[in-house]
Amino acid sequence: MPEPTRYYKWLADNGPVYGKGPYAKRRTWQPRITCQLVACRRGYHILTAEQVPLWCGTELIEVRADDVEIVGADKCVCRTWREIDRFVWTPADMVAFAKACARRAAKHARAARDASYASYASYASDASYAARDARDASYAARAARDARAAANWACEASKDYRAERVWQRRWIEKRIGQKLS
Repeated sequence: MPEPTRYYKWLADNGPVYGKGPYAKRRTWQPRITCQLVACRRGYHILTAEQVPLWCGTELIEVRADDVEIVGADKCVCRTWREIDRFVWTPADMVAFAKACARRAAKHARAARDASYASYASYASDASYAARDARDASYAARAARDARAAANWACEASKDYRAERVWQRRWIEKRIGQKLS
């Protein structure tokens, strides 16, 4: 039998990062939401381990959730939850995480700029040849090859996105001294 999904929640001064009011006392169930859940409007927003790097707050907790009804790409929504563990995470950790991510973003931006310029220059060159003599199959084939290469590059960027989320999660895990899963 597979292990149940573990969920997490970022807090801001014991309240929601986005939203109003404090939560119930630690380790107690939050008031149950009985109406229809709607992401970003109604419901408690919680995270899987993979979603933790997409958000940030002043405190990170592990929660036990009840009735998780919405599972999105960046968050999940449930009817109620209670805290089961609290990790050491400070404003200094938030700043360090932001700085580490900014350095990596700058590196990725430089690589993407360099790769996209090279791809664009090659594609533009072949496209101009193909446009000059559309009846020539070799120029059209070259333009098609470059379009495929550009598509492959986009797929690589997608893989980099997932790899970046893994790097960010590992950075947070190292900082809190515990593996999120």
